Amino acid sequence: MIQQALGGLVAGGAFALIAVCLVLMYQMLGVLNFAQSALGALAACASLFALTKLHWGPWPATVLAVACGAVVSALVGLVMARFFLETSVVTRSTVTIAFLVASGATIFNAPRMASLNAPVLKLGLGDATRSR
Repeated sequence: MIQQALGGLVAGGAFALIAVCLVLMYQMLGVLNFAQSALGALAACASLFALTKLHWGPWPATVLAVACGAVVSALVGLVMARFFLETSVVTRSTVTIAFLVASGATIFNAPRMASLNAPVLKLGLGDATRSR
């Protein structure tokens, strides 16, 4: 029962974090950023690369993922605020969708992702462990 509760807290916390990021982006630009999921996927791929190819531990890989996601998010936010702040909502939405498609095609390049041989993820807190 504790494992299910922890799993729910982890998933709920991730969704809450995504919601906060979407609200902040909406407040800053006045448009929903459809590329938010691609930014999270980029951070996850950076972590996976550090774990499998660079043979880093889970904590340094997590720090790399957070840093990578923060830097790319900041760059996207700056580009959107600098070049698309005065444009219509439709234009800004279209740009975020274009970024989602372009980054998704780059991130999820099947041969490159298959070569990473993703490890089994185990999250633990005390006696409770969740495997994926």
